[in-house]
Amino acid sequence: MTLSAAILSLFCLSVYAQVGMAGRSGSSRGGDAVAAYVFGAETSANAEALAEAVVDNLVRSRNYSAPRRGAREFFREADRAQARNRNRLLEDRDFCRIGSDFGVQYLCIVDIERAGRGNSVWARVIDLGNCRVIATAEYTGLIRNTREIQTAANSLTDELLRRRIGSRSTGAGIGVAPAQQSSHNDGRSRQGQAAVGVGQGQTASTPNRPTTPPSAQASTPTPVQAPTPASVPEPTPTATPAAPVATPPPPSAEDRLRGDRDAMFERLDAQLAQQAGGGGGSGTFTDSRDAQTYRVVRIGDLMWMAQNLNYMAVNMSCYDNDPSNCAKYGFLYTWDAAMTACPAGWRLPTCEDWANLTQAAGGEGVAGSRLRSTTDWVPFEDGFILGTDGFGFSALPGGYLGIDGAFWNVGAYGSWWSATANDASRAWQRTMLSNDNGVYRYDWDKNSGLSVRCVR
Repeated sequence: MTLSAAILSLFCLSVYAQVGMAGRSGSSRGGDAVAAYVFGAETSANAEALAEAVVDNLVRSRNYSAPRRGAREFFREADRAQARNRNRLLEDRDFCRIGSDFGVQYLCIVDIERAGRGNSVWARVIDLGNCRVIATAEYTGLIRNTREIQTAANSLTDELLRRRIGSRSTGAGIGVAPAQQSSHNDGRSRQGQAAVGVGQGQTASTPNRPTTPPSAQASTPTPVQAPTPASVPEPTPTATPAAPVATPPPPSAEDRLRGDRDAMFERLDAQLAQQAGGGGGSGTFTDSRDAQTYRVVRIGDLMWMAQNLNYMAVNMSCYDNDPSNCAKYGFLYTWDAAMTACPAGWRLPTCEDWANLTQAAGGEGVAGSRLRSTTDWVPFEDGFILGTDGFGFSALPGGYLGIDGAFWNVGAYGSWWSATANDASRAWQRTMLSNDNGVYRYDWDKNSGLSVRCVR
């Protein structure tokens, strides 16, 4: 081999090596490095395996790259840091510090809580550049062996990728909380909140409580006061020694975890209230994807959008293909489109969520009139009942798109998808009519076009 050929070979080999190293270091076009850590697994081996599977899935999506020194070594370094902090769980700012040592830009933290015979699993992704939570996901199932671990990892990462993790713009929405102020939070809806608006808007339909007539008040006899008996000295009670006060046991790691989650949602609710000028149960939310702003209201355990979703996605339609109807009533989505249409931090309500909303509004027989808006509804089949909108939900009659391609009953008929499927081709929905007080459940073909409300 000539000297010039040898030099050329060495040059080509050097370029090839540099390109290969760049692809593995996270500086390639594939995206920034991502790592993961898991709390609450039954064994350390299961936690490590789940963390590695999540990272592998995210890297396989070609949007992210593996961390320097590997996902498994990152997990073990975080595990060692947790062992040094036995009195408290690691906080997000701790992970930010560890991530900088590994060249990690995004971190997925997974919390596992045992629930009955399965597990409730929540994942959140932190942008370590600004220590903010930018995406969340939820999964329910067992995590005991390799197959179950991979199933959980697939479900979590699929949802996180649909939420567009890694997009800096998603960090500006109201559904995002500063990570450095929270530890081990999740995207799950908080339980136990009182219903907001219960009883509002019902005064006109509630009969006044009967009052006592003046004549009855005047004829009421004045009670005669009994004579005061002579005072008798009371015996001095014998002092009972105070029982020793038991010192409550320190909260467990799981108790602290739940408290941290509740604190996160309190901060998010406070942000919504601040946007609404201080209102505790309502506010606004701006979708960072298209800058549209929606009114929101807390009813029961959930924060609901108080307007139909109007985000342009795949497999959606405007009623009669008229954009002005979308501006008024929102898009009509197929079920598959509805399942992914809600913005990050929000989701399509389940059948149970709709049932809880209906119950909070008085039950199926009366909830429709109380949840419907006071305007934009027209008579249906020669009947009409004015909605009171007593809960601020402002249900709108967007009509629906049938599987035959025809549009039906705008102004008189509102139908909204739930996230609960009935079988492979049909899913449950909720319907309200302008001539009826109720809220009704039907299973419809998933290719129909219905309105969407999102919940957090």
